[in-house]
Amino acid sequence: MMITAVLLLVLLGKRATVVTAQSPPATNEAGFRALFGTSDFVAPTCASTKTVTNAADSGVGTLREALGMLEAQQPDTEATIRCIRIDSSVTQIVLQSSLIFKGRNVYLFAEDISNPDSFPVVKAPDRAELLIAEGANDFTIAGIRITNKGADRNYDAPRQVILLKPNRQSNIKASVAFYRVSMEECSNPDEGWFSAVRIEKNYASQTDSIDVSFWESAFHGNEGSVLECTSSGSYSPIRRVTLKKTLVYGNRIYDGPDTTIYYAMVNLLQCGAAINDTTFDSNEASEADCGTAPILRLGGLEQSERVVVYESTFQNNHIKAQCGSEEHVIVVSYNVKSVTIEKSIFVGNTRESIGHGRVTSYDGSALKITNIHGHTKRVIHGTAL
Repeated sequence: MMITAVLLLVLLGKRATVVTAQSPPATNEAGFRALFGTSDFVAPTCASTKTVTNAADSGVGTLREALGMLEAQQPDTEATIRCIRIDSSVTQIVLQSSLIFKGRNVYLFAEDISNPDSFPVVKAPDRAELLIAEGANDFTIAGIRITNKGADRNYDAPRQVILLKPNRQSNIKASVAFYRVSMEECSNPDEGWFSAVRIEKNYASQTDSIDVSFWESAFHGNEGSVLECTSSGSYSPIRRVTLKKTLVYGNRIYDGPDTTIYYAMVNLLQCGAAINDTTFDSNEASEADCGTAPILRLGGLEQSERVVVYESTFQNNHIKAQCGSEEHVIVVSYNVKSVTIEKSIFVGNTRESIGHGRVTSYDGSALKITNIHGHTKRVIHGTAL
């Protein structure tokens, strides 16, 4: 393996005011609303619709009942989309146990996805995931606010709020899409491996696959990673993640006395990734025990995977590092087939060496490409670093 480090040194001259104190997570409702506009997302046409009218955890007219009924029923054709509409009278659903969905061709949406004031809040249960989607195919969620704020989140709570898995039983590709979804104030202060959304594979397979996409959505005010790919099998699955016109704002990774952070704010190390028109703003990663906590980590274990960052902005992010080895906004590593970073902006980003009190701008060295095979294609142009 040929190890290559690429540091691009182009200065913009514009710098943000440095704040060295550890800031609490912060939401950005105005930023979330500003994402709404013309997009490539097209809402499916509903062949049938079930309406959620009951805000309870279970029972007649609840979200749990609707998901269970559609999971048990097969769609008439591969193109048949069954819909679940959450009535505007349902403003909050507090779950008592995880929602588990393994069905297909389902579109779950708020009654008015154009008005964020009407988006219902769905809260995770104590010590459990809010949603586990395993092998779900053509499953779309739109106009929902998701959080585990207020839930019991101690050391034996799960490492994620939403868990997405490929199909264990067949080679059918799983696919889950989020449109105008707000992942807000999710955390587990006792779990250093926490991520708001995790795409996971727990078994050895070279054929399972899953596509996950976020459109006009926001991750804001969370503690820990906000989106992560993991694999404990001997092979990397085929997983592709798309972020389109999405906001990653005000999230914090803290390395406390009992936790060490090893991932990134957005960790797509084992996924192909397409990041387009997405903003990473005012995030803070703090690692005190030689962990690794860049804002965005890309790469993969399969030569076939590609990563693309296009027309995206990285601004006012701050990293506090003990060892300094990962003081970068983006780290790309492993055997990814090609890396494309184009027409993107890095401005106002800073880094701090813990214990030394040094705070410096790092827009000029914001990108690190390492541990890449020599034949990997790199396209990096039109980008202001």
